[in-house]
Amino acid sequence: MKIKINSIAILVFLFIVALSCSQRETDWRGTIEERGGVIIVKNPKEPLYDNQKISFEENLLLGDSKQGDEYLFNVVVYVVVDDRGRIYVADSNENHIKIFDKEGKYLKTFGRKGQAPGEFDYIYKLQISPQKELVVYDGYRKSLSFFTLEGHFIRSISILKSHPYNFRVDSKNNIYIHSIYMNMDSKTEIHAISFYDSDMNFVTEVAKTAPRDWSIPFLPGIWWTLDDRDNLLYGFNKSYELLLLGPDGKLKMKIAKDFEPVEVPKEEREKRIKNMRIEKVKNIPRIYPAYNWFIFDDEGRVIIKTWKRGEKDNEFFYDIFSSEGKYIFNILLKGRPIVWKNNNLYSIEEDEEGYDVVKRYKITWNY
Repeated sequence: MKIKINSIAILVFLFIVALSCSQRETDWRGTIEERGGVIIVKNPKEPLYDNQKISFEENLLLGDSKQGDEYLFNVVVYVVVDDRGRIYVADSNENHIKIFDKEGKYLKTFGRKGQAPGEFDYIYKLQISPQKELVVYDGYRKSLSFFTLEGHFIRSISILKSHPYNFRVDSKNNIYIHSIYMNMDSKTEIHAISFYDSDMNFVTEVAKTAPRDWSIPFLPGIWWTLDDRDNLLYGFNKSYELLLLGPDGKLKMKIAKDFEPVEVPKEEREKRIKNMRIEKVKNIPRIYPAYNWFIFDDEGRVIIKTWKRGEKDNEFFYDIFSSEGKYIFNILLKGRPIVWKNNNLYSIEEDEEGYDVVKRYKITWNY
């Protein structure tokens, strides 16, 4: 009889938990509809869950002077993490990359400044491609260098003709490039997302902005990212709307959210005005674009940096959307939260003395 009672109690408890979750989902005040095969998700200003449903616990620090010279960084420009949890930290001043295991143990350093294969002029961005290769973008040389995950050089390809700012390699070795085309006569620039094959032959243009004055800060632009399943997410941050393209290049989802515009602080405007010609000052926007930038995590969630600040200079609020496009959290984070993988957040931060460090936080999702 006791076993039966305990079993019933457990079933009742599970039913209550399931009911609670179901009721919480019904609290979402957005809408989802389908038009012509495209899922359109419209979100309210407020997230579905409060911040008690998510927590972060620091569980690793890289860059502590007590750990030894191998653990110190000069300027951390980018971080990526492979499927084994190994951490790759790119230092733009040293032009090298350090590898640590998932426990934070130093493994090796590779790369240096130079012109030879496997050397760099200026490391700017990294990617671990779907082919499990480490891809390094040299911002001065305008090239992509491919390495094994152990740091052995494989090949290099020039992307100079694409006027690159950012890149991603897809599962078929095609290359997406964020290009910036500058017109020196009109002092304007156009940002575009372009698609090239593995030999850097131009295939198509995904999206581009209208010409804009490059000297005026805070103008809306374009942002994008690509996941390991070749889904491309992009948006023009004049409005809070994101467009998700499938691997076939067809639009499959639109995600939109109501938002409160964030004013550019007076001191920030005055700081920029000092560096501008007088006739251009009146054109500085008084509000920021709808959002700053965004990335995917490894489960399809979208993390968007907003312009809303915390009390400290390095603190900003981030919107988190589920893989279904629902706005689920608004959280305050510090530093540069650059990788969300295996329920861990990897962030580039500064220590008390102003030196760059990399921190890892365990994420607990309670929804």
